[in-house]
Amino acid sequence: MEVKAVPAIKEENKLNIIMVGPNTAGKTTLANYMAQEHQRCVIRVDMLYDYWTKRNHAIAEEATAYLAQRDEEYKKKIAELEAAKKTKKPKKGEVEEVVNPADYKLMSRDILVRMVKLRLEEEDCNAGAIFDNLTSDIWPDEKFAISFISDAIPNQNIQLLVFNFNKEIIPVSGKDEGVELDVCTNYRYAMRHNPAFGQKQKPKKEEEKVE
Repeated sequence: MEVKAVPAIKEENKLNIIMVGPNTAGKTTLANYMAQEHQRCVIRVDMLYDYWTKRNHAIAEEATAYLAQRDEEYKKKIAELEAAKKTKKPKKGEVEEVVNPADYKLMSRDILVRMVKLRLEEEDCNAGAIFDNLTSDIWPDEKFAISFISDAIPNQNIQLLVFNFNKEIIPVSGKDEGVELDVCTNYRYAMRHNPAFGQKQKPKKEEEKVE
């Protein structure tokens, strides 16, 4: 979603919001609403790699080369294990080494941090950004995404907007018992912030005149 860029503000006054929670919880709908209300762009974190690839940016080339290298390492590891099976009989009680192919598809943390930094340098992120869609095949989980986003903006304010599904009893007209439904609730809390953020400056007292 395109948002009208606002004038750049100081690093310590920028506010970033990270949307966390299960699918179909309404994160993207709320993110787009807040983007318009607070003039912040929505960054789909799972699309960062594609974002820089479409722009032929150097960091996308670096990321592609890294993933290709990891794929070669995976193939080499599999070949080594297959060769070992043919030449060496497993000892009794010995646990066979298992290679998880998903581990070799994960992006370098350093590259992900720099992708976020570069994205936030663009004009539509002058006041901060809203981060949505934190899950991807190229990093482990949402917690990992929150971590590398936080590392990319050490001096900016960050808030998490967390969505949960809770069981609630919904009253039904004309019936003694209600219906139990999964209801999405959310709460917002500061993960890291500048203590002075949002505080009004106290007016300076007028200096006493000395006669």
